[in-house]
Amino acid sequence: MSIPDSTFAPFDEARFLDLQNARWRPRSAFVCPVPEGAASLTPYSLMERGRVMGLQLEEVDSERPGAVKLRFNDLYLFLHGGTLRVDPREACTEPPLDADLAKSLSSSEQFLTIEVMYDYPVLRRFHMVLQLICHLIPEALAVHDSARAVWMTRAWIRTAAVNRALPSPEQLFSIRVLEEDGWVWMHTQGLIRCGAIELEVQGQMSGAETEALWRLLRIAAVRLTEARDPDENEAFDLGPSIRVAWVRWDAAYPDRPAGSLGAPGHRAGCGGLVASLFRATGSGEDTELHPITSLLPVLMDTPRWYATKSEMARTSMLASKHWADFRRAFKLKGSAPGWRFEVGLGYEPEGAELPPNHVEQLWFVVHNIDGARVEATLLNAPLHLAHMEQGERKWHAVDQLYQWRVDTPGVSFGPERAAELLAKAERPEA
Repeated sequence: MSIPDSTFAPFDEARFLDLQNARWRPRSAFVCPVPEGAASLTPYSLMERGRVMGLQLEEVDSERPGAVKLRFNDLYLFLHGGTLRVDPREACTEPPLDADLAKSLSSSEQFLTIEVMYDYPVLRRFHMVLQLICHLIPEALAVHDSARAVWMTRAWIRTAAVNRALPSPEQLFSIRVLEEDGWVWMHTQGLIRCGAIELEVQGQMSGAETEALWRLLRIAAVRLTEARDPDENEAFDLGPSIRVAWVRWDAAYPDRPAGSLGAPGHRAGCGGLVASLFRATGSGEDTELHPITSLLPVLMDTPRWYATKSEMARTSMLASKHWADFRRAFKLKGSAPGWRFEVGLGYEPEGAELPPNHVEQLWFVVHNIDGARVEATLLNAPLHLAHMEQGERKWHAVDQLYQWRVDTPGVSFGPERAAELLAKAERPEA
């Protein structure tokens, strides 16, 4: 069995309306290879493992030759014989899928496919599947999330499954980046299972500009995992002076040469609901669209992003849980070359209007830590907080902590990778 790559088709307006009205959503599959040498799985052993979890799995007729099918409510499990063809270069949750692991996955003689239909809240459903995988198939070295074409390692799944805090909504999708003669095409993969359209951006851009627009695409995608898709040409705000709208992809770039990267001819005959993002000015009937690259002056100059209170609550729980790890890493590497420690604090705006349930986020670079206080320099220019100034260095309480980040030579860490951060910080050569 090989795992197919993502594909696109002409925009299907009827299916988009069904998606908006929650009448249609595709099933999402997780493929779990059983490593060579592990005990063979049987329908009975899976039922027993499910029973320990309180799940009453039942065997039902399978429409797939050679596969046993089990069901729990609207969740289906298929137990197959055979092997997978695994490409170690395929995208993977950190750490990357190395050649040895890929070889081990390819030598498996069984694999379990878990198919699930996503309902709101999507993140809780995703978290439940991770917990299910940990209990039903703890032998799995890695699991393929077909919705975003990403391999998740066993260590990452276990860490995410046992956390009380839900995984980041960024784990619901991936972003693919393709380049041809300076023209860059980036698209999400996985939003469709959240009841959202997939998003893309295109344009002529440099490496730094690609990174800036990649961040914009990521922020927009997270927004769509939590809220209704805006209608076509309906402007929505991602941050101050960052207003965007979408156009169906097959009408977005009609002048692109046939067969060129991102053009309709380049991806005809494939499946998916994809929308191209454009910069928007005005609103309502007065909305005007401009190339997304026209936002680059804002995006390249320390942009500000809106965050929902629900996402702030999730990240705050995780950041607070691993605050001691951040402090430990800072004690070890706070002055090491190439290491940079930052915290994100969230504040209610002072007499200003933001999108509903949003707060103002501020990022600080940390110089000293004293318990639950940090001496730090404000990196952003506050918009709605008159008592703060960009570049100001002073002490702040971390009771408003919603996120932290540590940049190290070659890789960055957040709370979800706290164990890896400490492991690197405690290595003398790191």
